[in-house]
Amino acid sequence: MATLRSISKKALSQVQKTYEPELFLPQFVNNRWRAPKYGLRIQANMRKNCILSGIDPISIGLPPVKESKPVRVKPPKGTKIQRTYVEKQAKIRDNLTKMDEKITNWRQEQRKEKAKTKSVMPF
Repeated sequence: MATLRSISKKALSQVQKTYEPELFLPQFVNNRWRAPKYGLRIQANMRKNCILSGIDPISIGLPPVKESKPVRVKPPKGTKIQRTYVEKQAKIRDNLTKMDEKITNWRQEQRKEKAKTKSVMPF
C-alpha cells in the first residue's frame, strides 16, 4: 500500500526555481576545479521531489540521468587447481597407458648399469 509523502517547504521551493546547468557540474576556474554548487545527493533529492510533485526534472535545469553501463559478466576465476584439473588428468591418463613400456625400459637400464659395475673377475 502506497503512503502519501509530504514534501517540505524548502524542497518545494527548490523544485519551483529554474537553475543554470553550470550549477550542477564541476567547473575549472583559476587553474583549479571547483565542486558543483549542488552535489549529486542534493540533485537526487531534487529529482525525487520533482517527480513527486509532477514536474519534469529537466525543465528546471537538472541534467539528465546518466545511463549506467551494462554489467560485464565474467566466468569465475577459480583456484589454480580447478583451472588445471582437466589437463592434469589427461596427462595422468597418458602416463598410465605408457607405464608398462616405461617399466620395461627402466628394468633394462638397471640391468645394463648393474652389468657395467660387475667385474670380469669371478671373485
